Amino acid sequence: MAIFQTRPRLSTLSYSEPKRLGRLPRRSAVVVFSVREVYEVAERIRIGAATRLADLAAHPLLEDQVPVLVQAVRRMASPQIRNVATIGGNLANGSPCCDTAPPLLVLGARAEILGADGRREVAMTEFFRGPGE
Repeated sequence: MAIFQTRPRLSTLSYSEPKRLGRLPRRSAVVVFSVREVYEVAERIRIGAATRLADLAAHPLLEDQVPVLVQAVRRMASPQIRNVATIGGNLANGSPCCDTAPPLLVLGARAEILGADGRREVAMTEFFRGPGE
């Protein structure tokens, strides 16, 4: 069964035209980076840090490939909060009760970080240093 990327319900997200993505393994690596979009590249699902939690909860690619993340997002906060909160904000807050961290840790996710020394990828296990850090 092939997976097709579809346009989101919210017109503010930037997506390319629908295209055939092929079949992915059940648990793909997830890389969080700095824009508001979700797509698959080289068997990795890329999630922009500015992507709202409500968009993650409704995204068909995530629902099919990383249902543990979608389930966690659907159970957190109220719909009003999910419509404005972003995955990047949830992770960067550093709160011990960060709801998106456990599924990303289980999936072996990596964060793409852009800093003064350039761009680098960090495993989520190394991303968290302690409460509020």
